[in-house]
Amino acid sequence: MGRIREVGNGNLYQARRKVLGELADGILASKEGRRLIDEMLSDDFEAKGSISYSTQRLVAGYSNTIREGLQKVMDSIEAGGPYSEDSLVNKFGLDSVDGVPSMETIAARALAYGWWSDWSGGITQGSLTSMLVAAETHKGLSIDYITRQHGSWMDSLRDPWSMKMAKVLNDVEYRNTQKFLRETLGPDVKTVRLYRGVKGQYDVRGSAEVEVGMRPFSSWAMDLPNAMRFARSGHLLTMDVPIEMIQSTPVTGRGYFDENEILVIGRPSTATARSF
Repeated sequence: MGRIREVGNGNLYQARRKVLGELADGILASKEGRRLIDEMLSDDFEAKGSISYSTQRLVAGYSNTIREGLQKVMDSIEAGGPYSEDSLVNKFGLDSVDGVPSMETIAARALAYGWWSDWSGGITQGSLTSMLVAAETHKGLSIDYITRQHGSWMDSLRDPWSMKMAKVLNDVEYRNTQKFLRETLGPDVKTVRLYRGVKGQYDVRGSAEVEVGMRPFSSWAMDLPNAMRFARSGHLLTMDVPIEMIQSTPVTGRGYFDENEILVIGRPSTATARSF
C-alpha cells in the first residue's frame, strides 16, 4: 500500500483531481450513468431529495435549477471568475488549463465530489444511500444500523434516482480500486492487514479474537498510529482483509489521505482486539 502513502505525501490537490476525474469519467462511460446525468439536467428534475446536499449546494445553490447552476459554473470558469484554481481542483477535479468543460462533465465531476464529500462529512443522505445499495449488491451485508439509527430517513434514502446513481458510483469506485490494488500489489497478494480503533464495543482485556459486525461500509486504517487515535481507552482491531472486500482507497475514491483510510465492505469477519 506504499503507493497510497506516496501519493498522499505529494500534492493532495492533484491527487484529488485524479480521483474525481476517474470517478466522473466512469459515470459518463456507463450507459446508465449517462442516462442519469441526462435526467439530472432535464427541466423537471427534482434536485431536493435526489442529489446529495453537497452536490446540490455546489452546482445549484439555494435558488437555481441544476442547469442554471451548472451554467454559472461554466461561465465563471470561462471568465476566470470566483472559482479559484484550488476550488476547481478540489471540488471539480479541474484546472484552468482544461478550458471550459461540457455541462455533462461538470455535472459528473460535481456528483463525484459530492460522493467523496458526503462520506468524509459523516452520516449523510449520500453515504447512507451508498450503504443501502451496497447491501443490495453484496449478499450478507446488514442494514440494521441504518434502520435502527436512521429509519425515519428511509423513504428519502431510497429515492429511485439516488439509488441508481449510487449503484453507478459504487461500481465505478470498486472497479477502479480493484484495478489499482491488483496492479500495485500483484496477483499473489490475497489480503491486506488493516487496523481500526473502537471504543467500548468489546469485553476484552489484553488480546482476543472477536467477531466484528460491520456496517455495509466501514473505515479502517493502513497503519497503527492512525487507528490508535480512534481507540482512546478502547480497543485496537487488527484484521487481514481480503482484497476483494476493499471498496476504496484515498487514491481511487472515498478515504482521507491524512488518516490512510481504507473503506471496507462490511461482511461479518473475525479480528484481533487488543485493549488499551
